[in-house]
Amino acid sequence: MEPIGKVRSTEDETLRMLPDTPARTARAQVTRNRRPLRAVVLGTSILIIGLPGWLIFFPSSPKQSDPTKNHLSVDSTGIPHSKRPPAPTELEAPPSRPEQLSTVESRHLGPDNRGIEDEQPESPGEAADKLLDAFLAAKDAASRVTMISPLTSEAELAATLLKGPLPKVSQIFSDLPRYHPATRRTDYPYRVSFLVPGKPNAEYAVLVQQEGNRPPKVHLPAFLDLVGGRLAGFTERPNKRPSGVFHVILEPIPGCQRTTVPNPADKFTFKLLSSPFGHETARAHAAIGSSFHQIVENPASPIRWGTRVRATITIRWNHTENPAQPYLEVINLNSPDWNP
Repeated sequence: MEPIGKVRSTEDETLRMLPDTPARTARAQVTRNRRPLRAVVLGTSILIIGLPGWLIFFPSSPKQSDPTKNHLSVDSTGIPHSKRPPAPTELEAPPSRPEQLSTVESRHLGPDNRGIEDEQPESPGEAADKLLDAFLAAKDAASRVTMISPLTSEAELAATLLKGPLPKVSQIFSDLPRYHPATRRTDYPYRVSFLVPGKPNAEYAVLVQQEGNRPPKVHLPAFLDLVGGRLAGFTERPNKRPSGVFHVILEPIPGCQRTTVPNPADKFTFKLLSSPFGHETARAHAAIGSSFHQIVENPASPIRWGTRVRATITIRWNHTENPAQPYLEVINLNSPDWNP
């Protein structure tokens, strides 16, 4: 009996069952000659199939490189010599970090590498501010004669409040400038608040003007009308002086609420103020049927209901309508600003 698990060839079984004949003997001889060849083929196959696994489990050791070849030397900088940028030549200066200039003071370097202040040109608005400060701080008429417009003699200034120091200034407010292309004139309006002992501060509108590129000047007629008191002196009480032209802040309002004015139902009112936010100096009136009423009714007019504007007007004390009730009357709206 054959052992369990032994595999027998089919050819062997066939030969064993055949009778001993010449053909059987030759067939057996051929079969025996094939067995060594099969063993060689089988062994070769096993060798080829097992070779990759052998290579995996027994990899070849890496080749040791020559330490003297392809070596990158590194010094204290930590940068390999072969990766460093080339050293600058004599004609090429090494790159350097520019020094950061101060953000507070604008400076540039001169030919000798010293810091030189970058002087900025003075703006027209700054020039107007400086002029007004100098005008208000001046001590006499002689100091102010070159700061005013129109030209006025020192003797004429000496006859006004400009002959000496002005009251102490509490605050100065600047409003938006206005440019007039036709005359190349720029108006710089201000509101100057003066300290008055024992009373609220007195605020007045002041105008600085600049003609073209000429130095700015203080508008003298308006300053004398308001700060100098000429308007207040004319409107304080009824008088028979001739009519006068004044520079004011003008505000038209409907109707007339004063019973001291004759026929108040037929009139409307103009407020005369010292500044857009200043005190009311006086009230003047005009007839509802007059051309002045048509002006203030026009929405496109610079002088209209509910507005306060710089204006040049002519006023007088009316004694003819009712001599017992004189009132201040507007007889002309000369200009919707403070220019002729």
